[in-house]
Amino acid sequence: ARLVAVGDAAGDLTLWDAGTRRPAACRPGAHCSAYGILALTEAPTAGQLLSQGRDGWVRCWDWAGLRADSAPVWAVFTGSQGFCPAAFCESWLASTTIDADCVSLWRLPPGPAASSVAAASRPLGRPNDPSASQGQSAVPSFGHDASVEAIGMCMDLRLPTSDLLVALYESGHVFCYSMQSSAWVPELCVRVLDAVPISLDVVPGKTAGRLRGVACGAGAALAAFEVDLGRRRARLRATATLTQGAGGQDAERGFSQVRVAANTKVLACAGWDGSVRVLGWRSLELVGVLRHHRGAVRALAFAADTAALFSGGEDGHVAAWALPYADA
Repeated sequence: ARLVAVGDAAGDLTLWDAGTRRPAACRPGAHCSAYGILALTEAPTAGQLLSQGRDGWVRCWDWAGLRADSAPVWAVFTGSQGFCPAAFCESWLASTTIDADCVSLWRLPPGPAASSVAAASRPLGRPNDPSASQGQSAVPSFGHDASVEAIGMCMDLRLPTSDLLVALYESGHVFCYSMQSSAWVPELCVRVLDAVPISLDVVPGKTAGRLRGVACGAGAALAAFEVDLGRRRARLRATATLTQGAGGQDAERGFSQVRVAANTKVLACAGWDGSVRVLGWRSLELVGVLRHHRGAVRALAFAADTAALFSGGEDGHVAAWALPYADA
């Protein structure tokens, strides 16, 4: 059966059977009820699920053995109580700290036998102004026209590979960090949005060191960008203005999340107006507008085969969408 993991504002973690639409397993109190669950993602290790709470904890759970009294496989206290989702790959966990303008890195355990993540973390330096690099490699100024103070908080993080971290900052800048560098300063920078950004997604390219990304935020704009670490280039590839659909009005209320399908044919944006917009990945042309939720849509997840899209909203509903145009 296809299971859908749902984390709620009460801190409960529930696995739903998508076929019967009934709960298959539940772990009440997976996170503190006063803070709730911010994000869920499938763990790099097969059969495991990662949950991030606003209580500052990231916990790893066993899908098959989830019960009311289940203990996490491992857990780490990041101290983050904001709205920036943590990022994961096979060997790293990246998360903002209590300050929300700093990012720390943790090495993850190699397998399910490990009981905890080492408490030590490596702080990731804030993006440096090229004029104040203090002997480190200067950040190429691809749209980097902001001082350190103007960059603001970290809004979203992605780990597309085990050696690359991508961070989206409040100023609309995307910074790329090499995990192989001991300096922990950004390798590349590009400004993608003028309005306050909220979410990004990144897809590794076919060539090592290359990737494509997309970002959205508190406005109608959607921005796609490209990064080539080998040539030390980053550029804004394309932009699009998302509309309400039939009326043709701009989606002025903004978007809370953007996700690219595994086959990189389409992407989806979660709207504050309760809709989900599906666009072509390369063209950024609107393919369809999905409407069900009576409140803002806060979470999106594509099925691994891209045949279905799941959306979660403030109305407490999780909607499953068939995507016949996912291969268009």
